[in-house]
Amino acid sequence: EKHGVGPWWQQMITVGYEQSRGMRQVHQTGRGFEVSVSRTLAVPVATLYAAWANEAERGKWLRRSKMRVQSAVPKKSIRIAWSGGKSDVDVRFYSKGRAKSQVTVQQSQLAGKGDVERMRMLWSKALDRLKKRLSRAGAAALPTPDRSSGHRRQNSPSK
Repeated sequence: EKHGVGPWWQQMITVGYEQSRGMRQVHQTGRGFEVSVSRTLAVPVATLYAAWANEAERGKWLRRSKMRVQSAVPKKSIRIAWSGGKSDVDVRFYSKGRAKSQVTVQQSQLAGKGDVERMRMLWSKALDRLKKRLSRAGAAALPTPDRSSGHRRQNSPSK
């Protein structure tokens, strides 16, 4: 703060310096690599959240067996353990009006640049399938969130 630069900008300058010197790769963090993908959909945030929170509905557009919902805050976020806990996925939901919302998927703890591109493609395709499904189905056709994964905050077990 000596030069009037806030913490966020300090970190951005540090990352930029490290990347320019070959000390850090693009998408690399202190905990491995991470990737983020987002989509804006013409549905209310409750509909978008339900498509994620209901396991049966989620299985129709996200084909993944090794994942476990760790916590959920209705219409706000879902945290997922991916590949048996080797990677974390944070899903955030944002209302953009009565009939428009955004979902952002950020996956962290990836092993390298190859994983970043592979997961970027996986999430891009999955979110495109979700967008197509929601545009066809309409809000009335979707089930409500599972009680176990969406009606109230679920915390991961204490360690």
